Amino acid sequence: MRSPPGTHVVRSDPHSGTCSRRDAPDDTGSAGSTCAAPQGPDTGPVPDHQPAPAVQPTEPAGPWAAVVLAGGTSRRWNGRDKTAVSLAGRPVLLHAVAALLPEAHCLVVVAPAGHPARAQAEAAASLAGRPLRWTREEPAGSGPLAGLAAGLEQLRVHAPDVVRVLLLAGDLPFARPALPRLLAALDRPGVQAAIGLDPQGHRQPLLAGYRADVLRARLAGPVADLPMRALLAGLAVVEVPVSSREAFDLDTPARLAVAEAMIGE
Repeated sequence: MRSPPGTHVVRSDPHSGTCSRRDAPDDTGSAGSTCAAPQGPDTGPVPDHQPAPAVQPTEPAGPWAAVVLAGGTSRRWNGRDKTAVSLAGRPVLLHAVAALLPEAHCLVVVAPAGHPARAQAEAAASLAGRPLRWTREEPAGSGPLAGLAAGLEQLRVHAPDVVRVLLLAGDLPFARPALPRLLAALDRPGVQAAIGLDPQGHRQPLLAGYRADVLRARLAGPVADLPMRALLAGLAVVEVPVSSREAFDLDTPARLAVAEAMIGE
């Protein structure tokens, strides 16, 4: 996938512990340089299946919050809400919420007010001692960027001190192990966004971390129906390798049976 013009990309090499930085090509050509990535447990190869570690402590980088998007129309599910279906006895959305607790300083779910999993999600957050806010993009169904803007507004009011924001699609039940790596990448000097990169080389902008101040500046105007790439254009982005399990979503009903099988692995 070609990066938007002007986007600065840092690609981590999990095998060598280095990363390469380049300016994404535009009409005038491209330039590149190399940089050393931090050493440690977050720079090793990404196995396809690994235990879910605790998310890295928030100090000294500052607190972080999360926005979970569950307001999609689920066209491939024939109008059903894929985040409301049961996976291993719990709504899919609850798996995404649980992945962020208890470490998230604040959690915002962007979904219809009457979502079937709302009471369970709020109970899980309360048990973890974390605030959970519920909101909806305006207008409803106007895309993930509008959903992120709605979530960010809740954070502005209820968690103004957060400096990092993780963005997670509500149909990603196995994303938790990737979160510490996203946060660590986001803490590198000059990085404005850390985006999951799956084994096929596809960016996962809904499995990602963003600097809160960058989001506030980028989402200040109208964003309804704009694509996620509009947010990334011109940002200093680091691509964080994630496993196929971590990036696994429930894009189609057939993948629900696959996810059920993966639960027991």
